[in-house]
Amino acid sequence: MTLSRVIRGIVFGPVLVSLIMISKTSADHSVDSELDLSPPLGEQGTVAFRLVLDSPWLNGFAGEAQETELFSMDDLCRVRLRNDTRSVELLWQWQSDFNSRLENQADFSFQIPELPAHEPLDFIFSWDASQGYFDGYLNGYPLRLPGVRFAPWQLNPCTRISFFRGPCRIENFQVWNSYLNEDGLPVDSNESGIAPIAPPDPNALALDGELMSHRGKLLYDGSQIDPDFGRWIKEGPVVTHANDGWTEFESGQKANNITSGHLVWWYPEPLPESFVAEWDVRILSEYGLCIVFFAATGENDESIFAPSLAARDGDFMQYIRGEIRSYHISYYANTPFNPGRSQANLRKNNSFFLLAQGQAVIQPDSEQTYHVRLIKNKQRILMTIDDRPIIAFTDNKIQRYGAAYGSGYFGLRQMRWTRAEYRNLRIWAWDE
Repeated sequence: MTLSRVIRGIVFGPVLVSLIMISKTSADHSVDSELDLSPPLGEQGTVAFRLVLDSPWLNGFAGEAQETELFSMDDLCRVRLRNDTRSVELLWQWQSDFNSRLENQADFSFQIPELPAHEPLDFIFSWDASQGYFDGYLNGYPLRLPGVRFAPWQLNPCTRISFFRGPCRIENFQVWNSYLNEDGLPVDSNESGIAPIAPPDPNALALDGELMSHRGKLLYDGSQIDPDFGRWIKEGPVVTHANDGWTEFESGQKANNITSGHLVWWYPEPLPESFVAEWDVRILSEYGLCIVFFAATGENDESIFAPSLAARDGDFMQYIRGEIRSYHISYYANTPFNPGRSQANLRKNNSFFLLAQGQAVIQPDSEQTYHVRLIKNKQRILMTIDDRPIIAFTDNKIQRYGAAYGSGYFGLRQMRWTRAEYRNLRIWAWDE
């Protein structure tokens, strides 16, 4: 997809910069060139560019730790690409203190399992700091849900752009001094460029059609025997309220601390290697993040409740980098520090590998009830929300991600900003 196709139908102000080739591939990470802007770029602006990698960037055990600065815009922002075992990340950081706040920072962190070599990656970033807008697109696809707003922030004017040498090149670089609205962007017509979210794995997607013939013994029916999750093992300041068949979960800690006050609650018995779990969820708060853990064990396959393991209190690092291994899916994510995330993520802990992504289904500010289904059949993982597949992945890349996880514990998690209610959680075995 050419850049002109991406911005078709959008009316901009005058182009401040329009260059065909900016930086060339080089092992040297020094400044390649500099460009002066007149008039300066500041409170509003749009930057569009094509990124072409010289070699593929991958996560997993094959992931090479590397980082390259693509360009910086005076005292306005820095844009970097970095890679490690967890993910490949494009990071846009404003040179602003955001009033030293922990939340509502309008930086951009786009993470993906891999980026290919020699493929056109057309990025657009557009902002209006006075109105709190900062949007991003890759090959025409939104990287943040449309309409998301931050608290307004102040930006320093930019009069110079510096481009850096590195293991990639930048082409078709254009700058405007106006904000790009999403109206007219052809986000559903991407004929040549890659989508930021890979298509679902057909092998895992087939689980949905196999469900009726393979759903086995009912292992747990919360609606009948445990509607208030009373048997579940709680970690963190869990507060629950019963309400007409629903159980609401919220944090008992409201302090402004990004690492504490989060909640996890575990079903007390391990589940088999293959199972089906379903539940209803309804989001009650402006901000929140909901996660499901599954196939969780200690690093030596012991119970996650073994006395030899350190106690846990909801701090995320204890679950993704600590003494337990698991898969987890963040199936709803609208946090104060990263609102409007447009994708659900499947990760493998305790390495925090980003395995797969899917389009977000649960929308911020939605008051509707969503039905979530999670199927794990050995290596195959499928999650649907209201029968729409959001994660479909087969964990069979042993050299890249290690062996697939088998049986283990099932749990739910909320970040402390979240108020959500649940009902009708049921779990079945999967019959082969």
